[in-house]
Amino acid sequence: MDRRTFILALGSAALVPTFPEIAEAAPWTRLGTVRVNGRLDREIIPVGRSRGTFRQIRLRVRDNDLLLLDVVVRYGNGTVERFSVRNRIRRGSYTRTFDLRGHDRFIREIYFTYGRFTDRRGSTSVEAWGRR
Repeated sequence: MDRRTFILALGSAALVPTFPEIAEAAPWTRLGTVRVNGRLDREIIPVGRSRGTFRQIRLRVRDNDLLLLDVVVRYGNGTVERFSVRNRIRRGSYTRTFDLRGHDRFIREIYFTYGRFTDRRGSTSVEAWGRR
């Protein structure tokens, strides 16, 4: 390997840690997706025992900004855990990461309530992501 190739490879390797979303993206698993219409409503994303257990979840809004009000996780044993969001999530963005208390319980479903889209047009997809 000549000196120029070595310097180029070293410089490329130095850039990888500056992009945390690349390093962080690997351990997240998509748990499900639901299409929402933008009116005040509640949607459910079924997860189930076959997906295993998770320590954290977050939601991603895809095609339109969405006013997300609350997120509720229902575990396999029937208990629930509630998270208040009350924030506008911009399209293509994630909610904050929610730490789950039930490490040894599987998630039966994730449901969330939301308000109107800010531009009142179209629909959007909301994805649930989990990290073990």
